[in-house]
Amino acid sequence: MAWYEKGIFYEQTYSRFDVAEKKAQYLSQMGCSDQAVPIYGSLIKQHFVSEGEKERLRKTIQSFLLKAAHGW
Repeated sequence: MAWYEKGIFYEQTYSRFDVAEKKAQYLSQMGCSDQAVPIYGSLIKQHFVSEGEKERLRKTIQSFLLKAAHGW
């Protein structure tokens, strides 16, 4: 996790979010979607994320919430 944090720190300088998204994906794969959702939510609020990317992130959040609601 420390490597993700270091990467996130460096990519913010360049208005990028690849590492942050990879961290969220990793957390969700590990069964920690509750920790991944806030990361996706924070990315949606960034000015440098395109509207298309924001929509993709919203759909990802919705899928996590749907799975949680159904206990999948």
